[in-house]
Amino acid sequence: MHTWAGRTSAAALALFILLLCGTMPAVAAMENYSFVTAWGGAGPGEGHFSGPLGVAVARSGSVYVADHLNNRFQVFDARGAFLAAWGGAAQLSLPWGIAVNGSGVAIVSDYAGRVQTFGPDGTYLGGYGTPGQFGYPLGVAVDGADCVYVTDYVGNCVRKFAPNGTLLTGWGTPGGGVGEFSNPYGIASDRAGRVYVADSGNNRVQVFDENGTYLAGWGGPGARDGEFSYPTGVATDNAGRVFVADYSNNRVQAFDGNGTFLSVWGTEGTEIGQFSHPQGIGASGRGIVYVGDTGNSRVQVFALAVAVAGGGIPADTDGDGLFDDVNGNGRADFNDVVLYFNQMSWITANEPVILFDYNGNGRIDFADVVWLFNHL
Repeated sequence: MHTWAGRTSAAALALFILLLCGTMPAVAAMENYSFVTAWGGAGPGEGHFSGPLGVAVARSGSVYVADHLNNRFQVFDARGAFLAAWGGAAQLSLPWGIAVNGSGVAIVSDYAGRVQTFGPDGTYLGGYGTPGQFGYPLGVAVDGADCVYVTDYVGNCVRKFAPNGTLLTGWGTPGGGVGEFSNPYGIASDRAGRVYVADSGNNRVQVFDENGTYLAGWGGPGARDGEFSYPTGVATDNAGRVFVADYSNNRVQAFDGNGTFLSVWGTEGTEIGQFSHPQGIGASGRGIVYVGDTGNSRVQVFALAVAVAGGGIPADTDGDGLFDDVNGNGRADFNDVVLYFNQMSWITANEPVILFDYNGNGRIDFADVVWLFNHL
């Protein structure tokens, strides 16, 4: 966007908008995931990856990534600014899955058959399970009570632990029937307590209650909507959506909690929005989706923007991850400023704030209106 040389004071701009516009039309939601940003690159340095696998989003909004071949996990803010890196070969051996509980404790599975925990400052705290209990722990999830779920890729089962590490229950046997698994990979829990397992070898997602009772399942081998070719990561948002990394199809699919298909995006490649064997996936409560694009050594971020009735989907016209085309007419202009001003409360309640927080202060406010106006 080009900076307007003649800038107007915030007070004058507010008065002008109030005089110019009236009530804005009602809004209607549409499923349309848009690229927000990406970060990474191959290597051992901060913010680089060698096989990013598991991805988790903490309640604080920080993003945790299991950096497989670098034997560590890295922490970023919601837009990819590097915050920390912990682990190392002495503590982690080829980490796979990762989850973060309500206290900011990271739970990490690794190739050595361990599930280990690290405090918010990276301090090693201990682990879950006993030596030899896991054949190959892979996916890790945490529910609202901070209970921990772990998929055992070789053991073809799920184990559930209390926050203190006590084994509570487990379920699953090898096979293709209901409640059986063939190399279960990712796992996630939603706000209702349902547990979603990416049953990779059976090309499906299975759903259980918190005690392991089978509730539902969907999928099947293929490349059509709702089909999978080795599903790996799985994540949920607060609205009940389920996101699945479809590894060999190089895409992400979104469903509701009952398995109804909602959206799909991605093809094989290295460009923005393309994937090379995505594995890990995480989602914020507001539905911002973080994908571990393993073969491309990066994390890609996507979000669902909804449209104003009678208009189009908001868009980012200059590729900076901020949606300056608020009314979706294909350009950034003063009509976007007017719409934004009138819909600040609605945007806060219904849109991913990360897309519309132009000044980066973490909220939607009049300073963003001024920013948008000044950057037309």
